[in-house]
Amino acid sequence: MLWRKKVSAVALVTDLLANQVQVYFDGIAASVEYVRTERLRVLAVASPTHVGVLPNVPALAEFVPRYEASGWYGIGAPKNTPAEIVERLKLRN
Repeated sequence: MLWRKKVSAVALVTDLLANQVQVYFDGIAASVEYVRTERLRVLAVASPTHVGVLPNVPALAEFVPRYEASGWYGIGAPKNTPAEIVERLKLRN
């Protein structure tokens, strides 16, 4: 198995579907529809428990004890963004 630098989720899913890569680790958004239509098979999710959108997929922690991976997402804005917009974004949290 070879490591490949991530270019984009879409590019990696395309390569996975074309058998150019054998394993793919990323967020669920890029691949969930391929899973639902059975074009891709999910081996496990990296959360501590099952995820609602894929309830029949085991959590990796079920067979790799204490395994957990989580993602972090942030939002950025230019430094000259008006204060009222920044405050509105904070309230959506």
